[in-house]
Amino acid sequence: MADYLTNLTISNLIALFLQSVLYGIYIMTCGDCARALTRVNGRWKSRQEMQWPFLLAGGLLLINTTCSLSIELQRCIDLLVYKGPIQSVWIIVVKVRYAIQCY
Repeated sequence: MADYLTNLTISNLIALFLQSVLYGIYIMTCGDCARALTRVNGRWKSRQEMQWPFLLAGGLLLINTTCSLSIELQRCIDLLVYKGPIQSVWIIVVKVRYAIQCY
């Protein structure tokens, strides 16, 4: 039983590390994309020139990714500090987030 928890802990830490590295790359890419969507030739685009659906979709994806990373971090903290998964409100948040992500 202890080997199973050790392997689970190691796999969760590796997944969290890789997710954090890729999240950093994603944040940098989001900044470049937001600049491309809101500026042209060094000046701000007017409200009519901005592509609002793309900005809204990018913002929602950024919020979804940030929530996913923070939930995974909380789950790893629960697993390592409290020595097991805590049945808390995070389980409900994860289920709701996956339901929203699927639609």
